[in-house]
Amino acid sequence: MKLLVAGYSRATAETTVRSLKYLSKHVNLADPEAVLRFIASKQVSNARKELLITCYERWLRLQGLNVKLAKPRREERLPYVPTEEDVDTLITALPKRYSVFVQLLKETGMRPGEAWRLTRADIDVHNLTVRVRPEKGSRARLLKVSENLVMRLMALAVDKRLDERIWGNCKYETFRTHYVQFRAAAAERLKRPELKRISFYSLRHFKALREYRRTKDLLYVQQLLGHRSIKNTMVYLRLAKPLSAMEYVCKVASTVEEAKALIEAGFEYVCDMDGVKLFRKPK
Repeated sequence: MKLLVAGYSRATAETTVRSLKYLSKHVNLADPEAVLRFIASKQVSNARKELLITCYERWLRLQGLNVKLAKPRREERLPYVPTEEDVDTLITALPKRYSVFVQLLKETGMRPGEAWRLTRADIDVHNLTVRVRPEKGSRARLLKVSENLVMRLMALAVDKRLDERIWGNCKYETFRTHYVQFRAAAAERLKRPELKRISFYSLRHFKALREYRRTKDLLYVQQLLGHRSIKNTMVYLRLAKPLSAMEYVCKVASTVEEAKALIEAGFEYVCDMDGVKLFRKPK
């Protein structure tokens, strides 16, 4: 596949191919103006439109056209975070493979694509850790998990080679589609419609928010999630406390020694501005 040769991950390549197939059913891909008009006319979110345009840009680059297309401004939304009770209820209600996958996301905060790549070799039974092979430019990580999860993972991996994905040979999209179906069936059976809101990615938000509330350490959460920029992690500050209740003491550091002293005093780094580093901590 040309996208894989070009350096894109398999998940990105599959998403791109799926989007291009959808567009090609309705419009001529060789006509950029027609493609953009079609996308603009769709009654979908701006995030969905942005994804379609991004995938189309990749197709244009493969045709030798290195262009940047205008994208709609995405609406800013705080992510949905399920309760632990709902997550545990779903874990209990799902078939085994899907139950273990959801438990893995709950305990680690991995991206779904990272969890999907897990092999037997990534599981350390003795130290109760799993190794994360990153995607989307994130960082490799070694994450602690429960003994129960390790045993459940190894039960799935028992007949797998060390380098073989433990979830089986189906495609990720098929696995996710089946998850949605099993989730809907569980919600109906248990009369718990809120379970239908638990996506794979909302479990990452669950873990991140839980760890921030526990540690109040944004840098730790950044490392846990594999974020390269702390700006992506700061959303959990807003989720942890209503905006009207958030009051901070702010400090500035211009040297390493000043920054070190602020961190030891419980301040968290925010950003760089005008040659200095800004820190803050709740009052």
